[in-house]
Amino acid sequence: GGGNNLKKCTQDADRIAESISKFGYEIRQYNDARKSSIINELIRMSAKLVSGDVLLFYFSGHGFVNTDKGKVTTGICASDGVIPDFETRKLLSKFRKGVEVIWICDSCHSQDNYKASYVKGAYYKKKSIVLKGSSSQFPENPFDKMSPIEQDNVIKCSIIEMASSKENQVSVETSEGGLWTTSILTAFNLKPFNNYFQIFNSAYNIVIKSKFNQTPQWKTINGNDTGWSFRAFLR
Repeated sequence: GGGNNLKKCTQDADRIAESISKFGYEIRQYNDARKSSIINELIRMSAKLVSGDVLLFYFSGHGFVNTDKGKVTTGICASDGVIPDFETRKLLSKFRKGVEVIWICDSCHSQDNYKASYVKGAYYKKKSIVLKGSSSQFPENPFDKMSPIEQDNVIKCSIIEMASSKENQVSVETSEGGLWTTSILTAFNLKPFNNYFQIFNSAYNIVIKSKFNQTPQWKTINGNDTGWSFRAFLR
């Protein structure tokens, strides 16, 4: 609110929706979205999608970061409240194995705003893999030794994250719109690409060459590190 109002978020969402509509996506767009709308939509999609389906989640708006006793919490800001990283992680854990989620956030502090670092490394029950991070929810134990509640909160779907900034950075809005959104759309229209990482890398270079101190972030969960081919765009 106040002087911190962003002016281009709806425009950014409109541009993304227009760009992907030709690939056959079912588009549901929420402007000035309430927290309940975002949460309920993710719950609805997690119940609907099955292995082989693709969800592209795009958010343009404010992000937040909070540090308390050395623990960093980030998240996205809805019009009536915040959705912290641990809540987003629980929502993403509801998606089935084999579902592909493309997670694009153009917001401040957007790096890993579902705290995947706590769960990366233990996704399938028959693999004895030790968790990379630790927290009260996810101790450093193999999957088989987790409680049923802990197992339920492990991310099973595949995720490609294209975040606009590092955890300690802000994301810039220019006269054209969000810098990250504009860069992604510019990269997408420059030339054909074979995978998502090529789009990310091209957009990343546009941002890095700008005058702003903003470093987009790439992460994959349960997928190869360079991103999958455009299965979603070949229906």
